[in-house]
Amino acid sequence: METAVNKLEALFQKAESDLDYIEQKLEFEIRKSLPDESAAQVPPLSEEELQALQQFETLALKGMNLQSASITTRNPTDP
Repeated sequence: METAVNKLEALFQKAESDLDYIEQKLEFEIRKSLPDESAAQVPPLSEEELQALQQFETLALKGMNLQSASITTRNPTDP
């Protein structure tokens, strides 16, 4: 079970890394396309983007709960 939890944790870490990269790339593209005086203003997230962010945060929290549950219920004979 620990292997499955480790794989799940790795997937969440990769997803988080991918989202960070996408966020940085979007911010760069937005700043590049905006005039100089509005470069500091980033438009608010759309409803779809907010929902995706909430889904990601929910999944990340579930993954952390699974990991902590696995750690607390680990059998001492497990490697």
